[in-house]
Amino acid sequence: MPVLSIIACRMLEDEIVYLLSADREVRELLLVDVRESLTLSRKLKAQHRPHLLLALEDINSHIREMQYKPSRFRSIWGNRSPRAKNLAVVLSPLRLGLHSNLELLKAAVYDNIRHLSAFSDGILIFYGKCGNSLADIESDLTDISCPLYFLTDEQGERIDDCIAVALGGNENYDRTLTEYKDVAVFMTPMWHPTGI
Repeated sequence: MPVLSIIACRMLEDEIVYLLSADREVRELLLVDVRESLTLSRKLKAQHRPHLLLALEDINSHIREMQYKPSRFRSIWGNRSPRAKNLAVVLSPLRLGLHSNLELLKAAVYDNIRHLSAFSDGILIFYGKCGNSLADIESDLTDISCPLYFLTDEQGERIDDCIAVALGGNENYDRTLTEYKDVAVFMTPMWHPTGI
């Protein structure tokens, strides 16, 4: 069974819940048991999506115990190749606010990639470039043995950040910034008091 890990920005929590609740090919969903997983777990339960919360150090042994046999796959998130059957997904949400220090954000994402690559067939980085702090992941982490996947827009370009995701891509984001030059803050659903 292929294992896809997702390193997730909590700003995109609702989108992640929607995707994982709708995808019936995800046989097993494992959440890294950290504080950041609690609201995700609650939202997944509300959608009747079964999942387990496990400490990061226990996930690898859990996967081995379930006798998952990793297999290489090219892409499970697009129409370019057949989707994997009976996929196991490991979700590692990172804390909100990392974007306020781009070096901390980069360090947290890179550290997670290194940990998750030990048992993953692929890792989806559910972040944008985030001020270009994550723009060079592939060249910085050439020693990682599993492929990395990124959020892209309709033109195949990596997404700039979570606001570009919410607006439908980099082009829409650029157009909105040009049209509303005096906008200081974009608000998304995760900016409400229970989301942060």
